[in-house]
Amino acid sequence: MFHVLAKKIMHSYSEKNMFKEDDEEIYVFGLNQLLTYLVNIITILFVGLVFGEVIEGIILTLSFVILRIYAGGYHATTPIKCFIGTVLILSLNLAIIKFVKLSSVVCLIVSIISGLIILLLAPMGCENKDLDQIEKVIYRKKVKVVWGIEFCIGVILLVLKCTTISKCIMLAHLTECISLILEAKSEKNKRCHIRC
Repeated sequence: MFHVLAKKIMHSYSEKNMFKEDDEEIYVFGLNQLLTYLVNIITILFVGLVFGEVIEGIILTLSFVILRIYAGGYHATTPIKCFIGTVLILSLNLAIIKFVKLSSVVCLIVSIISGLIILLLAPMGCENKDLDQIEKVIYRKKVKVVWGIEFCIGVILLVLKCTTISKCIMLAHLTECISLILEAKSEKNKRCHIRC
């Protein structure tokens, strides 16, 4: 997302002989990643502030990201589309947390159904990271562990009447479930176009 800016900054450092010119692309990549993470963190905090749900935004995002690392899912075609989609999804989830009353039973049912779909579809590679059979086995185990831990935490929080935080975890699972379904549909469409 910030590749051009990172390239300009690192090129100026390269001209000042702060590192070898051959290493410039590595530094560009690193700075681009750093800037992207910083903007994402600031955005999560900003959207959380807008909804008055900063802690919920952080918990929702952490639950989603930790699971998504191993499960995979839909990827937007450009970094800008990814950013806009992320902001919209975060906003929608925080609006649900703030304005929609969900019973503990509904939260539990949605989380179980989402979890079953996640466990069925995950892990999914992507264009930039295709998974071999060994990676699929390892990632599937990690998905089971992460989802299981998050699910148990969500259930304990429901029992303790911390429903808002439990809803964050449930919505993170639902979001990941939808992401996997979209990616599975996208993959099916790609295969169909290749055969046709």
